[in-house]
Amino acid sequence: MDKNFVALRIIELMESKSMTEYGLSSALGRSNSYINKIVSQQAYPSMESFFDICDIFQITPADFFNSDISLNDEKFTNFLNTARTLNKDDLNLIMTLTDRLSKKPADTQKK
Repeated sequence: MDKNFVALRIIELMESKSMTEYGLSSALGRSNSYINKIVSQQAYPSMESFFDICDIFQITPADFFNSDISLNDEKFTNFLNTARTLNKDDLNLIMTLTDRLSKKPADTQKK
């Protein structure tokens, strides 16, 4: 992992929610410059702040480190959050459906 990853990911998350450094620092109950120090790579968030950042953006710590997950796609984010609450049988049903849909020819998926 790139040493700049944490700073860049926090910037991406803030942009996805139109949040400022000041706004995120305030939401964390920290000084106005707290997030600025992190995104300018002068510091890393504490573990407590890291978990709080994940909570603020409604993502898991695993999602934080998965840069393939974009919060700009609100439907996808909502789907992930809902999927996390499903029981095993319902999750298996969703997986069966997504497997079936992914095997359709590309031109029928666009409709």
